[in-house]
Amino acid sequence: QVLDERACDCCQTAVAMTSSGPLIAYRDRSTGEIRDISVTRLLDGRWTEPRTLHEDGWQIDACPVNGPQADALGDAVAVAWFTAAGETPRVHVAFSDDAGESFTAPVRVDEGNPVGRVDVLLLEPDRALVLWLERSAEGGEVVARIVSSDGRSSETARVADTMAERPSGFPRMARYGDGVLLAWTEPGDSSRVRAAAIDLDGDSPVAATAHSAQ
Repeated sequence: QVLDERACDCCQTAVAMTSSGPLIAYRDRSTGEIRDISVTRLLDGRWTEPRTLHEDGWQIDACPVNGPQADALGDAVAVAWFTAAGETPRVHVAFSDDAGESFTAPVRVDEGNPVGRVDVLLLEPDRALVLWLERSAEGGEVVARIVSSDGRSSETARVADTMAERPSGFPRMARYGDGVLLAWTEPGDSSRVRAAAIDLDGDSPVAATAHSAQ
């Protein structure tokens, strides 16, 4: 089924399964080249009309290859995304407690100069772990932070150094027992995948020693 006849060409599409059914989040594309995040849900066998999650107003005449990510627990949903509206790069996360029917105002989670390439995991209905790339003096960093729907956030955990350019790829997370396992690309003459566990016992995420994945 065609859900939207005009979407951003290369940005990743996110899917989360709520208690009420699947939710899809993606970067839309208006005729005026506004490329904000839209969501649609499958209800009673029909996909809802796509609607903008938040009016960022990012006008860009090319695909940024920087799509959203989503996660759900029951009818709680978190969607994280990158925008550079107004020439100000930002990473946002917004929460829903009604399976994506409505969302809170977005919470900004970055440290001022993000590359984006986000991932998100809901730890509790109103609390999410957000992963993204941030620019640094040496190039880039894989970083993570716990964010609550009321705007509170933990200190940032720096997971690894990387590049800000395209070869650094898209870091990803998955639940692993009571913790979280994450993986990212370590670019170079011989690129490889690295992995690390994140300890969530405290108020801030703490990344364990990274290991190479062969």
